[in-house]
Amino acid sequence: MKILITGGAGFIGSHIAEAFHRLGWDVTILDNFTTGKRENLAGLTRTRENPFGKATGGEKSSEIAKSEENLAGLTSKRENPSEKETGGENLSEIATGRGNLSGIAGKVEIIEGDIRDKTAVAKAAAGCDVVVHLAALASVPASFRNPEETYEVNFMGTQNVLEAALQNNVKIVTFASSSAVYGDTDRLPIGEETPANPLSPYGLSKLLSEKLCRFHNTVYGLPVVVFRFFNVYGERQNPFSEYSAVIPKFINIIQNGGTPTIFGDGEQTRDFIYISDLVHAHLLAVEGALKLQPAKSVKPATNTSKSSAAYEATPLNLGSGEKTSLNQLVKIMSQIAGKEIKPQYAPPRSGDILHSFCKIDKIFDEIGFKPQTPMILGIEKMFNSRNFEN
Repeated sequence: MKILITGGAGFIGSHIAEAFHRLGWDVTILDNFTTGKRENLAGLTRTRENPFGKATGGEKSSEIAKSEENLAGLTSKRENPSEKETGGENLSEIATGRGNLSGIAGKVEIIEGDIRDKTAVAKAAAGCDVVVHLAALASVPASFRNPEETYEVNFMGTQNVLEAALQNNVKIVTFASSSAVYGDTDRLPIGEETPANPLSPYGLSKLLSEKLCRFHNTVYGLPVVVFRFFNVYGERQNPFSEYSAVIPKFINIIQNGGTPTIFGDGEQTRDFIYISDLVHAHLLAVEGALKLQPAKSVKPATNTSKSSAAYEATPLNLGSGEKTSLNQLVKIMSQIAGKEIKPQYAPPRSGDILHSFCKIDKIFDEIGFKPQTPMILGIEKMFNSRNFEN
């Protein structure tokens, strides 16, 4: 099996790439390296075709054997994926990096290119069975400064990716949308039925791209899963970027002996989801698509399966379903650091959303996804990965 991951050198994309590589898939990454980093791809360096030439550490043979036995549904090198069910727990192991199929590691191809370039996208998608579309301009502030480029990359780039997917008869496309499509709502928790009201060019570009996905499913029968990402956190997240989330920023400040700043009273809440849980959701979505094997036709595939709606570009919230205040976040970090961290408080920033967390019933009903990583564990992993010292 072969997968294309657009934006695969980024924080999220590199983790997804590693998971499918551990499953033995051939992985193609298309990235313009504007925000993506080549060092994020070090985990893919087992294969002889990888340009970096370094090997990663192997896992215990018992873990490899266990994963090979139970994950055959996603590794068509051994059998037809529609003929055997896989275990959700083992997919979770792959998502967290505990399982490894290095004995059947696939090829890795890294293409430096832009999703606005139809030729580059067509080349990257050639022969692919699955497309995970993550590439985007993801900065809300930058989208106000340059809305034209935001629409060009996020909307027209998505059109190019969907067109290439159609041309290659891919089995599934996953699209990374955003909770930004909801804007500021007082309907909490946020369900997929909550009216979309984006308040930035970025949020609008994601909503328009969702409609592109729906169009390609309705008219051409292209199976598409639309994930609305909430606040993703985890290792490799850049604490210095303009779009950087609060967790890596706070960790970096604390590691360097500084004091984090909270704008407002700290009681504003967010829905944080750990990276391995997000990866797990993608594995489940792909697994479900390979089982259903929707037919390609000018009409959408009809399927009475409970899971079939997920592949009709119906948006699915991808979050933890829990709300965490910034004050709670600092307390968790204090517990991990073993010392009290006292943040500075500054006046609230104009335009900041006060509260946001989502319902996750629908994504569980459609693909069986349920987050498994408590916040304290996910943040502790980030502290450890950054060699935090008390």
